[in-house]
Amino acid sequence: MTIERLFDLGEQAAYDLQSSNAMPRQEGAPEAFAAVEKQMPGYHLANNQMVSFVRPDVPFFRGLAQRRGRPQDIAFFAALGDEFPKGSTPWFPAYMEQLTDEGGCQRFDGSFTRIDGTWRRFRQTWPQAYARHAAKQLDRVEGAMAKMAEDKIVCACGDQPDAERELEGLARLGPQDRLGKSAAALLRGLRDRSVTFKAHCTPG
Repeated sequence: MTIERLFDLGEQAAYDLQSSNAMPRQEGAPEAFAAVEKQMPGYHLANNQMVSFVRPDVPFFRGLAQRRGRPQDIAFFAALGDEFPKGSTPWFPAYMEQLTDEGGCQRFDGSFTRIDGTWRRFRQTWPQAYARHAAKQLDRVEGAMAKMAEDKIVCACGDQPDAERELEGLARLGPQDRLGKSAAALLRGLRDRSVTFKAHCTPG
């Protein structure tokens, strides 16, 4: 079995666990929870009063790819590790700095550009490998940008000139590109003040 197929099966099992509400509660059924956890090697599970998730252990898969994988396996999990440098817990991308259990501020230090570029290059090099998962990560980047434009508020870790600088670069992708379109809309909103910019922001 290839590592890609193993990851496909793991992601499907993770989706099934969460969508069916079949995962036992850690507090109410610790033995049952431990049994499910044992059946999901390479994944972090939590189901308690605070959080509920099933997420891949990125360092686990990255190490597996380096030992047994093809070049595309190594590249995929390297990209995933770059996007989620803290692994799976907490599950915050590199363009977001965690400040609370559930939220954080957006980093406009080139992180959006770097992560988006990494996934675009991966898809160009291996268009058939991990296709659904790579598309999901690109959608995640674009979705974060689109949500800020839609909500008309930016909770940023830094200052507005830094944000505008990165948005200008991303807007050059053009209006036909989803991320370029969202970046341009957000940039216009910041400049005409229809979007509120909160510098050195703490969510809440």
